Formats: sequence, C-alpha cells, structure tokens
Amino acid sequence: QLWANPAIGWLYLEKGDLAGAKAHLGEAAAFCQAGGDNPPELYVRALLTQVCSKSGELEDAAEQMRRAREIFSLSPDWYGLAAEVRLAEGVLATAQQRWPEAEAAFQQAVEINRRYHLPYYEARSLLEWGEMYLSRNGSGDRERSMELLGQALAIFQRIQAKKMVEKVAALQER
Repeated sequence: QLWANPAIGWLYLEKGDLAGAKAHLGEAAAFCQAGGDNPPELYVRALLTQVCSKSGELEDAAEQMRRAREIFSLSPDWYGLAAEVRLAEGVLATAQQRWPEAEAAFQQAVEINRRYHLPYYEARSLLEWGEMYLSRNGSGDRERSMELLGQALAIFQRIQAKKMVEKVAALQER
C-alpha cells in the first residue's frame, strides 16, 4: 500500500522534512511489524532513528534503535541493511554527543557500504560522519569534516545525485 511505503518517508528525510518523514515511516513501521516483515521493518526503524535523532526526540530515537537492534539480532547477516543500522547508531550517538561511538558507527557504515558496492549509501554515511565533526567542532574536526564531505561529494558527483551534490556543497561553505 502506498501509505505504508517507506520510500516516501525516506524521500521526506532526504528533503529535510522530518515531520513528513516521521509520519510516513511511523505508518510503514507499524505496517511492517504487524505483517512480520523484518527486513523492511529493520530499514524503517533505522530511518526513524535518524529522523527522531535529527528532530531532537532522543527518547523516541533510542526506542526505534532498540527495536532495530532487536530485529538485527535475528540474523547473522543482513547484507547492506547492516550499514543502515550502523548509520542510525552514528546519527543517534551524534545527537547524544557520544563522539567515539558515533565515529565507530559511521566508520562501520562506510565499510559495509563499500563491501556491498552501495555508493549512494556510502556517500550518505560519509556526509553524516562529516556533519558529526562539524557538530563536535573540536580541534581538527573542521579539517576532518571537509575531508569526509569531499569524499561524499566525489561519489555523489560520480553517480549524478544532483540534490546531494548541492547539499554537500552547501555544508562545505558553512
């Protein structure tokens, strides 16, 4: 059903419309959970973790992450979906200012995306990792952020993700 399509929620997240993303992804999560559709629910819970983290709803984000980890524990290999879980962990850890955990999660997300040849998601992970350094704003963080954003930009340019190229370029100018 269209109303439960997680792609719509993902598009809202990519546009920065967190309220729209949460509404669509919440419906999709309930639909997937009711149907016992674990892989789609895992993906949706990871996205909801990001949405809630970015909107400052850290208790909701932690609850979404708890459910994602519960599903994640059911299988030894989730292929590329593991990267989405690690990315969500990084976004949540960033929102909670748990910097070492965020760095480790982002690094794992990038590595998994590279292993499964998922360039768009690799670039998204690099982008979020770069934003984490901008948020932390410690010694050397701006330089590290620019390095990661540069890597993300190169990938987005190569795969012709024009909106993401614009987004990264705007961050680099901040």
